[in-house]
Amino acid sequence: MQRAIQIGQTRKKIMDSALMLFGAQGYEHTSMNEISSCAKLSKGILYHYFSCKDELYLDCVQACFDQMVTYLQTHPVEPGTPKEQIEAFIQLRHLFFQEYPLYEGVFYESLLGRPIHLRPELQRLRQGLEQVNLDFCQKISQTILTVNHPSQPNLSLFFSIILNGFWLQLQQRDSILTHKDLVPEQEQVISQMLEIFFRGLEQATCD
Repeated sequence: MQRAIQIGQTRKKIMDSALMLFGAQGYEHTSMNEISSCAKLSKGILYHYFSCKDELYLDCVQACFDQMVTYLQTHPVEPGTPKEQIEAFIQLRHLFFQEYPLYEGVFYESLLGRPIHLRPELQRLRQGLEQVNLDFCQKISQTILTVNHPSQPNLSLFFSIILNGFWLQLQQRDSILTHKDLVPEQEQVISQMLEIFFRGLEQATCD
């Protein structure tokens, strides 16, 4: 039992140091040497737990996404207009980072599809968060549509197209831009896109 506790504590120390450095400097400008120094552990111990920087980075991203998914699922948005619910859902992400500040830099760097060579893995890790986003959109739609409305079976596809377009547009932006440059603009874009979609859905139910 004591051995398991020590392993968990060492792993957490490495992860916390990596999250801090990856978040502040980005993946490209952070080395395993720096992480080992920050964690006050030898490189041998570091490589005992993580075989390479890619593995450590992806574990940091996974931890961030898992924690955010749990947070969003346990903090449901209150009923309201589609616009009010979208704004509240976006605000939840800011509240999450106030509570878990170590995750912010890694989250947004991965959101921008960086580093490029890890994009397939980052996309796979994002699936749980994407499902939470889809569930949120479906919940709003259920307050607008009747069960027998002809558009109902296509909603998952429509939402996936909107959200995937959002991810793709983010990743195609200038690679020198940081999340501090892009996030406010992109949050406004996705909010407007969803508002337009839900307005159209409301109109469709009246036709």
